[in-house]
Amino acid sequence: MRIASRLFRLLVFILSFSIFLIVTSCDVPVEPLFKYDYSVLSVLSVDSSVQRVGIYPILPWGEKVSSEGSAVVTINGKRLVRISELYREGWIYKYALYEPGFVKPGEIYELRIEVKGLVITGTTKVPGIFRITSHPRESTIYLSDTTYIRLRWEKSLDAYGYIVRLISPPIEVSPGIFVRWKIFITYTDSNEAIIEPGKFNILNRYIPGRYVINVTAIDKNLSLYYEGNMSSGLNGALGVFGSTVSDSVIVYVQWR
Repeated sequence: MRIASRLFRLLVFILSFSIFLIVTSCDVPVEPLFKYDYSVLSVLSVDSSVQRVGIYPILPWGEKVSSEGSAVVTINGKRLVRISELYREGWIYKYALYEPGFVKPGEIYELRIEVKGLVITGTTKVPGIFRITSHPRESTIYLSDTTYIRLRWEKSLDAYGYIVRLISPPIEVSPGIFVRWKIFITYTDSNEAIIEPGKFNILNRYIPGRYVINVTAIDKNLSLYYEGNMSSGLNGALGVFGSTVSDSVIVYVQWR
């Protein structure tokens, strides 16, 4: 009986000690799981006259998306101005630089953000200029004769991948309101892609008209970001600071 009592007390001690270890191991860690207070989203484009930077506080899950409007933002020493843009979540602050030709192929750009005592920096090297070689600037195809479009382009220096888009002619979705649909999009690290005629099927019907095929070369930072890197091209924040350059051709699609 005495042995059974001792064995029972030993089992209680082991169980209590195990619970103690479990509880103490769940203490809040000394280092925070996320060491960043902000996320930054900015993609410089050779083809755009306006460059934008978005800065967003990292909030607990479920809180309303907000933006930071008190930062000082510069790119290569040029200060960006604060702007407001309306999104589904409401008005969002961004920072913009209105200077056509500011972003050039092959150049390096340095981002600096000063916000509430923090300094966030970033670096991107813009991919080199390239051209689509398989098609002239404008061409016509006949769907009844075409099995596929093989698109080829020159390789862009310092590019880590390419995004290919097929953009529809303007489509009237309601009286007086026209939109363009991105009806095909793919990513590749080679310098060619295939577009099948079936991709010209919009809203379950073929629409003749003027289509735009766009190829965008992306830098290393954007490539890593698309692969799941939570902080790419940045120091001191989540998000991405990247750059692109693109080329486009126009294809008129007709029935014979």
